[in-house]
Amino acid sequence: MTLNYRDVWDSMNSLESVVSKVCSAREILNSAIEALESGNREKAETLMYATDEFLQYYLKDFDEKFKVAWKETVTKLKYQEYDAVYNPEEYEKDKVKRWVLPVQEIENGDTMETEYFINLPDDLLDQTGWKENDDLNWDDNGDGTFTLTKSTKLQ
Repeated sequence: MTLNYRDVWDSMNSLESVVSKVCSAREILNSAIEALESGNREKAETLMYATDEFLQYYLKDFDEKFKVAWKETVTKLKYQEYDAVYNPEEYEKDKVKRWVLPVQEIENGDTMETEYFINLPDDLLDQTGWKENDDLNWDDNGDGTFTLTKSTKLQ
């Protein structure tokens, strides 16, 4: 179970919007206090009942959103930490690993053309199980990066 930025952002944003609504109840209470201080008991009573209704609905909404935010952050972090300590092989297996590799170039003396290549480090080969002469697919991510996967075609 890993954190997903989008899920965390959505849950925290949703929680924040409910908190804003709950905080606006303070404004209604301030109006009720002003009405009470000015002797307008009927208006103060109406505003206090409105605040009560308002808070019942939004506190329930807050509780639901808070539980989602907790699950998307604290609970997932707890499981990640637990896996890292008590199940490190599984934890490492589930982690997405990325390598940033420089593109190198060499000029072919016979053709005078420039050839480009990357060196794959041993830890990448160990992690992926790739071997020399494996066919790799280069998938353009459209952002100046590529994803390499081992070809599934028969050799």
